[in-house]
Amino acid sequence: VLFLAVLSVLTLGLSIDFAIHFIQRSRVRYDQTQDWKDTVHYTFGGPSRAIARNAIVIAVGFLPLLVAPLVPYQTVGVFMAAIMFVSSLATFFILPAIISAFPERVYKERAKHFLCFPEECIFLALVIVLTVVYLMAGYMQASVKEILYVAVPLFSVLACLCYCVFQRAKACNVLCKILRMKKNNNKINNKEEKK
Repeated sequence: VLFLAVLSVLTLGLSIDFAIHFIQRSRVRYDQTQDWKDTVHYTFGGPSRAIARNAIVIAVGFLPLLVAPLVPYQTVGVFMAAIMFVSSLATFFILPAIISAFPERVYKERAKHFLCFPEECIFLALVIVLTVVYLMAGYMQASVKEILYVAVPLFSVLACLCYCVFQRAKACNVLCKILRMKKNNNKINNKEEKK
Protein backbone atom coordinates (compact mmCIF):
# COMPACT_ATOMS: atom_id res chain seq x y z
CA VAL A 1 0.00 0.00 0.00
CA LEU A 2 2.82 2.40 0.88
CA PHE A 3 4.54 1.55 -2.40
CA LEU A 4 1.46 2.46 -4.45
CA ALA A 5 0.84 5.64 -2.47
CA VAL A 6 4.38 6.91 -3.00
CA LEU A 7 4.31 5.94 -6.68
CA SER A 8 0.95 7.62 -7.31
CA VAL A 9 2.06 10.85 -5.63
CA LEU A 10 5.32 10.85 -7.58
CA THR A 11 3.61 10.32 -10.93
CA LEU A 12 0.95 12.91 -10.19
CA GLY A 13 3.59 15.47 -9.28
CA LEU A 14 5.65 14.82 -12.38
CA SER A 15 2.63 14.76 -14.67
CA ILE A 16 0.99 17.93 -13.42
CA ASP A 17 4.29 19.73 -13.81
CA PHE A 18 3.97 19.57 -17.60
CA ALA A 19 0.52 21.15 -17.53
CA ILE A 20 1.66 23.90 -15.15
CA HIS A 21 4.56 24.85 -17.40
CA PHE A 22 2.37 24.80 -20.51
CA ILE A 23 -0.34 26.96 -18.95
CA GLN A 24 2.08 29.42 -17.36
CA ARG A 25 4.10 30.01 -20.51
CA SER A 26 0.96 30.31 -22.64
CA ARG A 27 -0.61 32.67 -20.09
CA VAL A 28 2.37 35.01 -20.28
CA ARG A 29 2.20 35.03 -24.07
CA TYR A 30 -1.58 35.52 -24.09
CA ASP A 31 -1.22 38.50 -21.74
CA GLN A 32 1.18 40.07 -24.25
CA THR A 33 -0.76 39.39 -27.46
CA GLN A 34 -4.39 38.70 -26.45
CA ASP A 35 -4.47 36.29 -29.41
CA TRP A 36 -4.97 32.57 -28.83
CA LYS A 37 -3.59 31.50 -32.25
CA ASP A 38 -0.35 33.39 -31.68
CA THR A 39 -0.18 31.96 -28.16
CA VAL A 40 -0.53 28.40 -29.50
CA HIS A 41 2.13 29.00 -32.14
CA TYR A 42 4.54 30.40 -29.56
CA THR A 43 3.83 27.75 -26.91
CA PHE A 44 4.27 24.85 -29.31
CA GLY A 45 7.45 26.49 -30.58
CA GLY A 46 9.65 26.59 -27.51
CA PRO A 47 8.01 25.54 -24.25
CA SER A 48 6.41 22.40 -25.69
CA ARG A 49 9.73 21.18 -27.02
CA ALA A 50 11.18 21.61 -23.53
CA ILE A 51 8.25 19.71 -22.02
CA ALA A 52 8.68 16.90 -24.57
CA ARG A 53 12.41 16.65 -23.83
CA ASN A 54 11.69 16.60 -20.11
CA ALA A 55 9.13 13.80 -20.50
CA ILE A 56 11.52 11.75 -22.63
CA VAL A 57 14.42 12.18 -20.21
CA ILE A 58 12.30 11.22 -17.20
CA ALA A 59 10.79 8.22 -19.00
CA VAL A 60 14.19 7.01 -20.19
CA GLY A 61 15.55 7.55 -16.68
CA PHE A 62 13.06 5.04 -15.29
CA LEU A 63 13.56 2.43 -18.04
CA PRO A 64 16.72 0.89 -16.46
CA LEU A 65 14.39 -0.42 -13.75
CA LEU A 66 13.17 -2.94 -16.35
CA VAL A 67 16.33 -5.00 -15.87
CA ALA A 68 16.04 -5.01 -12.07
CA PRO A 69 15.75 -8.44 -10.48
CA LEU A 70 12.64 -7.55 -8.49
CA VAL A 71 9.25 -7.42 -10.21
CA PRO A 72 8.03 -4.33 -8.28
CA TYR A 73 10.97 -2.34 -9.63
CA GLN A 74 10.20 -3.50 -13.15
CA THR A 75 6.59 -2.44 -12.65
CA VAL A 76 7.71 1.00 -11.49
CA GLY A 77 9.88 1.38 -14.59
CA VAL A 78 7.07 0.52 -16.99
CA PHE A 79 4.50 2.51 -15.04
CA MET A 80 6.58 5.68 -14.80
CA ALA A 81 7.65 5.59 -18.46
CA ALA A 82 4.04 5.09 -19.54
CA ILE A 83 2.76 7.86 -17.27
CA MET A 84 5.33 10.33 -18.62
CA PHE A 85 4.33 9.46 -22.18
CA VAL A 86 0.58 9.73 -21.50
CA SER A 87 0.84 12.92 -19.44
CA SER A 88 2.94 14.66 -22.08
CA LEU A 89 0.41 13.66 -24.75
CA ALA A 90 -2.40 14.97 -22.57
CA THR A 91 -0.52 18.24 -22.13
CA PHE A 92 0.00 18.59 -25.88
CA PHE A 93 -3.45 17.54 -27.09
CA ILE A 94 -6.12 17.61 -24.39
CA LEU A 95 -5.01 20.75 -22.54
CA PRO A 96 -4.85 22.98 -25.65
CA ALA A 97 -8.25 21.67 -26.76
CA ILE A 98 -9.77 22.65 -23.42
CA ILE A 99 -8.06 26.04 -23.45
CA SER A 100 -9.10 26.76 -27.05
CA ALA A 101 -12.73 26.19 -26.07
CA PHE A 102 -12.51 28.75 -23.23
CA PRO A 103 -9.41 30.97 -23.66
CA GLU A 104 -11.04 33.99 -22.01
CA ARG A 105 -11.97 31.99 -18.94
CA VAL A 106 -8.55 30.38 -18.62
CA TYR A 107 -6.64 33.60 -19.16
CA LYS A 108 -9.04 36.04 -17.56
CA GLU A 109 -7.54 38.88 -15.62
CA ARG A 110 -7.85 38.53 -11.89
CA ALA A 111 -8.32 41.66 -9.83
CA LYS A 112 -7.45 39.88 -6.61
CA HIS A 113 -5.21 37.09 -5.45
CA PHE A 114 -6.96 33.72 -5.37
CA LEU A 115 -6.90 33.55 -1.58
CA CYS A 116 -8.96 36.75 -1.45
CA PHE A 117 -11.94 34.83 -2.82
CA PRO A 118 -13.64 32.97 0.04
CA GLU A 119 -14.79 30.02 -2.07
CA GLU A 120 -11.31 29.41 -3.43
CA CYS A 121 -9.76 29.74 -0.01
CA ILE A 122 -12.27 27.27 1.43
CA PHE A 123 -11.53 24.91 -1.47
CA LEU A 124 -7.84 25.12 -0.55
CA ALA A 125 -8.75 24.32 3.06
CA LEU A 126 -10.76 21.32 1.87
CA VAL A 127 -7.82 20.05 -0.19
CA ILE A 128 -5.54 20.33 2.83
CA VAL A 129 -8.02 18.45 5.00
CA LEU A 130 -8.51 15.71 2.40
CA THR A 131 -4.74 15.31 2.16
CA VAL A 132 -4.51 14.89 5.94
CA VAL A 133 -7.38 12.38 5.87
CA TYR A 134 -5.69 10.40 3.09
CA LEU A 135 -2.41 10.30 5.00
CA MET A 136 -4.11 9.31 8.25
CA ALA A 137 -6.11 6.56 6.60
CA GLY A 138 -3.31 5.25 4.42
CA TYR A 139 -0.25 5.44 6.63
CA MET A 140 -1.50 5.57 10.19
CA GLN A 141 -4.39 3.13 9.71
CA ALA A 142 -6.57 5.54 11.69
CA SER A 143 -10.22 4.74 12.32
CA VAL A 144 -13.05 6.86 10.93
CA LYS A 145 -13.67 8.30 14.39
CA GLU A 146 -10.03 9.42 14.76
CA ILE A 147 -10.04 10.90 11.28
CA LEU A 148 -13.22 12.87 12.01
CA TYR A 149 -11.75 14.16 15.28
CA VAL A 150 -8.90 15.66 13.27
CA ALA A 151 -10.59 16.56 9.97
CA VAL A 152 -13.62 18.50 11.24
CA PRO A 153 -11.74 20.85 13.58
CA LEU A 154 -8.94 21.30 11.04
CA PHE A 155 -11.37 22.27 8.30
CA SER A 156 -13.23 24.61 10.67
CA VAL A 157 -10.01 26.35 11.70
CA LEU A 158 -8.78 26.67 8.12
CA ALA A 159 -12.13 27.97 6.85
CA CYS A 160 -12.29 30.56 9.65
CA LEU A 161 -8.69 31.52 8.93
CA CYS A 162 -9.57 32.02 5.27
CA TYR A 163 -12.52 34.19 6.09
CA CYS A 164 -10.95 36.23 8.89
CA VAL A 165 -7.44 36.78 7.63
CA PHE A 166 -7.88 37.10 3.89
CA GLN A 167 -11.40 38.41 3.51
CA ARG A 168 -11.64 40.90 6.33
CA ALA A 169 -8.07 42.11 6.57
CA LYS A 170 -6.46 44.74 4.40
CA ALA A 171 -4.04 42.12 3.13
CA CYS A 172 -6.16 41.50 0.04
CA ASN A 173 -6.31 45.18 -0.84
CA VAL A 174 -2.56 45.56 -0.43
CA LEU A 175 -1.94 42.42 -2.44
CA CYS A 176 -4.28 43.63 -5.19
CA LYS A 177 -2.42 46.94 -5.42
CA ILE A 178 0.91 45.12 -5.69
CA LEU A 179 -0.42 42.82 -8.42
CA ARG A 180 -1.87 45.77 -10.36
CA MET A 181 1.43 47.65 -10.09
CA LYS A 182 3.35 44.62 -11.38
CA LYS A 183 0.93 44.20 -14.27
CA ASN A 184 1.17 47.90 -15.19
CA ASN A 185 4.97 47.72 -15.07
CA ASN A 186 4.89 44.66 -17.34
CA LYS A 187 2.66 46.48 -19.83
CA ILE A 188 4.97 49.50 -19.83
CA ASN A 189 8.03 47.25 -20.34
CA ASN A 190 6.30 45.41 -23.20
CA LYS A 191 5.43 48.70 -24.92
CA GLU A 192 9.02 49.92 -24.55
CA GLU A 193 10.36 46.64 -25.99
CA LYS A 194 8.06 46.93 -29.01
CA LYS A 195 9.38 50.44 -29.73
